[in-house]
This record gives sequence, structure tokens and C-alpha cells, in this order.
Amino acid sequence: MKILHDPVSRPKASIPMNRILWLLFILVMVGGGIIFFYSFEGMGERNEKLSTAEKAPLEEHDFAPPIPPDEPIQLSDTLAAQVDDSTAQGRTRVEEEPYRDLMSKVLNRTSRFMREVLIYKEADHDTLVKEPAKHRGDTYFVRGELMGFSEFLLEKPIGDYNRVHFGVIRDNQGNLFWFETLSFDEENILRIGQIVMAEGVFLKNYKYIKVPTARRHLKDLPDQQDNLPFLICKDVLRSYHIKEISTLDKKLVRSARWKKEVEQEKLETGPLYHLLGYMKKLKKNQVPKNIKTYDDIAERLINPTRLDRFRGEWVELWGKLGPIYKHIEEKENPAGIQSHYRAYLYSSDRIFVAVFLPEKPVGFKPFKDVVMVRGVYFKPWTYESDRPDGQPIRAPLIVANSLLKLRFKPGIWAVITPILVGLLLAAVLLMIIVIYRERREIKKHNEKFILRRRERRLKKLAEQPPYGARTKSAE
Repeated sequence: MKILHDPVSRPKASIPMNRILWLLFILVMVGGGIIFFYSFEGMGERNEKLSTAEKAPLEEHDFAPPIPPDEPIQLSDTLAAQVDDSTAQGRTRVEEEPYRDLMSKVLNRTSRFMREVLIYKEADHDTLVKEPAKHRGDTYFVRGELMGFSEFLLEKPIGDYNRVHFGVIRDNQGNLFWFETLSFDEENILRIGQIVMAEGVFLKNYKYIKVPTARRHLKDLPDQQDNLPFLICKDVLRSYHIKEISTLDKKLVRSARWKKEVEQEKLETGPLYHLLGYMKKLKKNQVPKNIKTYDDIAERLINPTRLDRFRGEWVELWGKLGPIYKHIEEKENPAGIQSHYRAYLYSSDRIFVAVFLPEKPVGFKPFKDVVMVRGVYFKPWTYESDRPDGQPIRAPLIVANSLLKLRFKPGIWAVITPILVGLLLAAVLLMIIVIYRERREIKKHNEKFILRRRERRLKKLAEQPPYGARTKSAE
């Protein structure tokens, strides 16, 4: 028997451990070098992409070094003492050191930090003018119409900036505010008449005197203007250029979407404020009077198969007036609409209708008056309501110039009914009088009858002999 022996298996050649360690070391070094190289390049690219408005100023060019992220923007007591706005002469000056201190501190902050951490408050003109020292260094915003703007060169740069942009804003109450900023959008140059919003720090109460050779010179302001709150701003945000809307752009109105439910919840600002601006300029005698209408017009304005032919067109309907609300605009718009009014009515075909008006309707009694609406149909609008079931209301939205109170002419029955009621009341009154007089006559007759019967009885008794005499005669 042949015995087969197992072949002797050789051990595999192994890689020395020190080679593995060296290989890992080389891989780590190469990977670390690559990461460091790309992170260094990315850092350089990020720094290049930073807008100049976000770069920290160079300390050697400023009175204010960079400040810690949690420290508010304030003037030191020493610098605050240099600011004088208690007299007319003091208000004409802009103190250099406090000005540069606040300007550089504002420049050190990011726009996001200023808005979310320091928080801008809406500036109140009278409060700032009355107590300027109390509010110095506080953050405010002013929104309004740009009345004028310009720029001047700094004698000593602040950070990377050597130009200051300045101007005047008139707010919704007609008060003027002076602003200055280093940050400026070169691509979107401001224009006089635009709605802008300036966000910054209050420095002092300023008096402007027009001197053509001075650095701060605005040709559109009066020769002198006192009591201008002076704001050192991080940003001046460009908005819309206000213009009067004289023609109705039906194509723009019809661009508002409505076919999906989520689209009916939105009010596109462009078409809506175009309509409000158009209605605001439109005079009452310019509103068309011969508008083709239907008894079920409100139903047609929300019927998906029929409403599209009415969008951007003049419509007319009437109904009972409901509540009227004032809506304050939170954003600027090209029509310059700062607030509008929303009236709701219950139409003749039992549908709620929303009517937007640029001006407050005066002389109307909600829930009592019946009104006529002539306006341009915008779109079907779905809005939240106070209904018990919590369901939203879908209503046609009409933008109108005004409301018209209806006084209905009385019909034939409206004339006949009061006459019939009057005759009926007169007949009832006459019947009451007749019955009363008859009862009174009967009562008098009865009284006379009773009196006569009593008299006859007494007379009969008087004619009879006495009782004793009658007895003797009987015997």
C-alpha cells in the first residue's frame, strides 16, 4: 500500500511591520499637507469674497479698536461728553472723535449681528430731539422717502474706506432724519424719491446749514434745517421708486396665480400694489358707470370655469357691508402705499366678497349699510376667518376706489303698506271710540232709568196711607 505524504506547505512571505508603519506615516503626512493646502487656499478665497462692508477696519486708522462680539455699541463717557447738541451752534458741528468712534464700531459689526442681536428699533423723531443724550448710541431704523443724498471724502480713512455717503430721509409722519454710512451699493445707486430704510446708531441732534463749499452739502434741502436726528448707519437699503400709476396694466394683474389652493392664499405684491396705486390716483368721476354685471356676479368670480374672463376687468356688485379693517404695510412698495383698508361684504347672491381700498371709507356703518362696489377684479383669495369650524373663506378679491351707499327707491307695496296700516289703525281707533261712546250712553241711560224707577217707587210709597189708617178702614 502506497502511503501518500502531505506536501510540506511553505509559510507565506510577510511584510515587515516597520514598512507598514512607514507607509501609514507617509499617507498621513501627504493627506495632512493636502488638507492644509486646500484649507489655506479656501481661506484666501473666502477673505476675497467678503464684501468690503464686512471687513474689520485697520486699527491704526481708527479711534475704536475691534470690540468683543457681545459688547453693545456705545460711546465712552469721555467721547459722549464731547458731543454738544444742546444749542443751535453745537448742533451745526459734528465732533470728529465721537463720530469716528461710532462709525468704526458700526463697521466692525456684521449686518446680521446688528439686526438679530443689537436689534434696531423704529426711530421716533420727537423722542430723539427731546432727549438726545439719553438715546445716544442706541440702534434705530428709519424708513421713508429719500429727499437727497451725496458723498464726501474723509481726511483720514476709516478702515479701508475714505468716502462717506450721507443724505436725508423723510418718514411717514413727515419728519426728517440725517444719515451717514460707509457701506454703499455701487450697483444699485439710490435715487431721490425712492423708499429706503437706514439702519444705524444715533449720534446727536443735528442742524443743517446750506454752505455750497462744505463737505455736507445737499442742494435739495432748505438753507437751514434744524432738529435732524443724526444716524451713523451700517446699511441704507434701497427700495422702490415711488411713482404715480396712471394706467391700468391688465397683463400685470392677470399674472397673479390662482389655480392652486396655495396660490389663492398669497397676494402677489406687484399686481396688488399696482391696483392699489392705480385706485389711489383715480378720481371718483373716472370710475366707469356702465359696467356689465350679472345677478350672480359674485358666484361667477369664484367659479373656476368662469372667473378668468373677469380678471383685470371692471366689475360691479352690491351687498350688505361687513367689518372694515386697516392693514399696515410691513414692506415698501413701488406705489408708496403705507396702509390700505379691507372691507368685507355679503353679496346679493350670498357670497362673501373682499374689497381692498387705498383710503379709509368714511361715513359707513358696518353690518347696517348696503353698498355698491365698482372695482377691478384681482383673483379668488382664500383667507383665515373666525368661523366656528375653523375653515378658511374663499372670496373674490376686488380692488376699488371707494364704496357707494345704496338708497333703494320704494316700490308700490312700500307705499301701499303704510297707507293700509294707517287705515287699519284709524279703523281700530274709530271702533274703540264708537264702543266707548256707546258704553258711556248705555251707562247714562241705565243711571237715568234707575233714578226714575227709584223716584216712582218713592212717589208710590208717599201716596199710600199710613199703616194704622189702613187697618181701621179695613175694620
